[in-house]
Amino acid sequence: ALSEEQFEALSQQPLTAVEDSTPLGGPFPLVVIGQGVYYESPIVFAALAEYLAGRGFVVVTSPLVGTNSPIVTVDVVGLETQVRDLEFAVAYARRLPYVSQNKLGVFGFDMGGMAGLILTMRNADVDAFVSVSSGVLYPQPAGIPMASPDYDPAALRSPWLHSVPSSWIRSSETSGDESLFTAANQSDRYLLLTEGMGHVDYTGYSLIEGRPAMVEYWEAAKPGDIDRYRMVSSYIATFFAAYLQDDSDSMALLSKNRLESVQGSTMTIEHRPAETATITYIFPGLAVARELKAREIDVHWLGARRGLEAELVAERNIPITLVDLEGIQTLTPSAAARVLAKLPGAIATSVRTLLKLRPLVGVVGVGGYASTAGMMAAGLLGVPTVLQEQNSIPGKVNKFLAPFSDLVCCGFEDALKAFPSLSAEWTGNPVRADFFEVSDVAPHDPPRLLILGGSQGSLFINRTLPRALATLRDEGLEIEIKHQAGVRWAEVVRTAYQDFKLEAKVSAFLAQPWQAFAEADLVVARSGALTISELAAAGRGALLIPFAAAAGNHQEFNARSLERAGGALVLTENEAMPLRVSMLLGKLLRDHDALRDMGRSAREVALPNAAARLAERVLSIGGGV
Repeated sequence: ALSEEQFEALSQQPLTAVEDSTPLGGPFPLVVIGQGVYYESPIVFAALAEYLAGRGFVVVTSPLVGTNSPIVTVDVVGLETQVRDLEFAVAYARRLPYVSQNKLGVFGFDMGGMAGLILTMRNADVDAFVSVSSGVLYPQPAGIPMASPDYDPAALRSPWLHSVPSSWIRSSETSGDESLFTAANQSDRYLLLTEGMGHVDYTGYSLIEGRPAMVEYWEAAKPGDIDRYRMVSSYIATFFAAYLQDDSDSMALLSKNRLESVQGSTMTIEHRPAETATITYIFPGLAVARELKAREIDVHWLGARRGLEAELVAERNIPITLVDLEGIQTLTPSAAARVLAKLPGAIATSVRTLLKLRPLVGVVGVGGYASTAGMMAAGLLGVPTVLQEQNSIPGKVNKFLAPFSDLVCCGFEDALKAFPSLSAEWTGNPVRADFFEVSDVAPHDPPRLLILGGSQGSLFINRTLPRALATLRDEGLEIEIKHQAGVRWAEVVRTAYQDFKLEAKVSAFLAQPWQAFAEADLVVARSGALTISELAAAGRGALLIPFAAAAGNHQEFNARSLERAGGALVLTENEAMPLRVSMLLGKLLRDHDALRDMGRSAREVALPNAAARLAERVLSIGGGV
């Protein structure tokens, strides 16, 4: 449809702009784009590259070898070829002085979204992934990208924006296919649905912000469509700005689920924060159970079918009843409604269980999905209840249950403020006695640093620390590094240290974490309730990086509590860039007096024998019912 002159002018404009200009400032985040092979794909890329470059990103690409069109057939070989080409493009671009080594975004449109998905699953250093009209939500007839050896929904940990016409979404109940958007639970996910937009025009127009030349190129475009396409482009740019440029205003905009209507087309934006499987509430409950059994009290566990409770509890020879219930913190309103509909059945199961176990000393709520049903069942039967709040700020469920509990036992002294008119006591969180036996910190030369990624592995910490420590090495500071990275990320982290030419002991988990604490001068960690309690018990100072997506931001509240006591320094994820982390670590590790002071301050807020104290409180409020 274009004359040769029109095509030349259109395709050369962005290239000329790049060739004739010198980057100002930097380094700039890198975005690598996977394309389709339709005839308009290179032109769309040229316009998209110009659009993103004008907003502070460096853009590289590789064309897709194959498509699902009648002319060319895509297969696994073609998919893997593009993924390798994209990885080569990233490696080449990172040689440029104005390209950031720390921020990488992946963008895939049409069939290029398949390659972008595999690239994101394969590389732990991808910070944001966008797929547009690419069909990656469901298994494809040709097995792409599911046939790739790297396809694993659990590996999709990077924040992901999927933008697609509404007509492409189908119900898993009718199709039998589980949506990747549902299956992936380790990433922040944003689903942008558009009504009244088809695949071909959406693929092209939505990526070019309605440029007049493009509207002329596609004769089907209507003047009223331009605002719709501009909105899609703007939202994509906002997504990249939030996760690649750490722009707080963009992040605040993303966090809002919005319904907007532009020129008769409704756009629905759905946000699902990352969900992480958690077992933090199980171990305090098991510790209390052990203390009660030592006092010849029979213990029965009420747990959720989802999660690790059944396995961990059974290993301790504790009888268990499972209820069908899950959390609603990160669900959409419709999904939350389905979960709440299960609550009456879960309460009924709990009531039947408690009736079989009478007489009862009491019911202890330690968190978890089933705690709600168990505590409510106890209330209906008049059974005494004790609620254990592990964090420094209570969650919504415990706030709801607290007024109906006979006693609230708090893991943090700060949590008492949330229950001013209730019977509440600071009892501490149950921690193994081994942590309290760790001797006071005696700084070493070279200093010893322990990095904790948690049982699931903190992707943020695993990405950030090798880069930060490489900076300190370049400054001449030698450090003995022990890094617990989680099962999924251990090999990736080990390779990262090798790439930076750093010696580090990397492990998937710590069989005896108290021993690792004893050997360390300083700890870098997230700030879950038990992590804070273990740091305090062992008397170790820490640099804490709270998990930004934790419910109610409770990890930052936990971290600030230890920081106020003098036992830690806190950086939020937005603040914890590798250079900032290296500066703080360098200052602390060179200051032996500061390390000793932080350790002493941390230990001052530790409460030993918390499990025994909790067991005693249960017995003091209980009786035969």
